[in-house]
Amino acid sequence: PTEEDAQLALTEFNDVWGQKYPHIAQSWLNNWNELTTFFKYPPLIYTTNPIESLNSNIKRKTKSKGSFPTIDSAFKMLYPDFLILSKK
Repeated sequence: PTEEDAQLALTEFNDVWGQKYPHIAQSWLNNWNELTTFFKYPPLIYTTNPIESLNSNIKRKTKSKGSFPTIDSAFKMLYPDFLILSKK
């Protein structure tokens, strides 16, 4: 919930796992300022309905396809839906 709690959890992690996984704790320490930015915001952050709607449409459209041969093929399939949604 707070940056202090996160620092304590990282210290506890390092005490238990630091010898076995030294790069994990070091990576967190090296990037601490970037990783803890979210502590400056309120505890609950929600996305807006249009973003949720877009994510839902993407998931529904791509779920049945499994995989795409290229990223461009995925974009080509989703592009018509984006045009329709952008007009709403």
